Amino acid sequence: TISTIDNAAANADLTLSIDGNININSAASEHITLTPGGEVVVDKDLDDTTAGSITALKVDLDRVGTVSSGTDYVTGINLDVTQTGGDGGAKQAIGLNIDVDGDNNHAGSSIAYGIYLTNDGAEACYGIYIKNEDDAAHFDFINVSSASVLDYFAINTIAEGATTISTVDNDTAVAHLTLDVDGDINIEA
Repeated sequence: TISTIDNAAANADLTLSIDGNININSAASEHITLTPGGEVVVDKDLDDTTAGSITALKVDLDRVGTVSSGTDYVTGINLDVTQTGGDGGAKQAIGLNIDVDGDNNHAGSSIAYGIYLTNDGAEACYGIYIKNEDDAAHFDFINVSSASVLDYFAINTIAEGATTISTVDNDTAVAHLTLDVDGDINIEA
């Protein structure tokens, strides 16, 4: 056990300055648990003029071994957010908040991806699987305009697979839906 105590405040910081890797290994089936009083922050900064590749957090999970019976579940990141105790006021729970800010102030090219997803290798692959509460006030997918978040395109699927595709223009009625198809449009009922 390593501990620091500041009886007057909470300033007994612990700083590790390591000139190499930090390896934390736990025994088989034992957890590594962080219980902070505030956020767990990964702050990775690079100030360099040479092109390269930088990653702030990498999760690498390899499940090997032959499983001959039962169902074997493998999850890279299991995120569970619970918000309770509402008694007036507004509440907003966010499972994952992604903010990607690309650089377009230079002579080269620039691309920013909010989510870059590759999914393959299984008998059935689902790029994005959404199970959202059924209700007219809920949307399974919503894409808001950068000009106004009150202008949007939405998709909602409810019981029996009934699906609604909708567009909303907050102040006029020009939220047109355009299909720009480089091929056939096939509709089957």
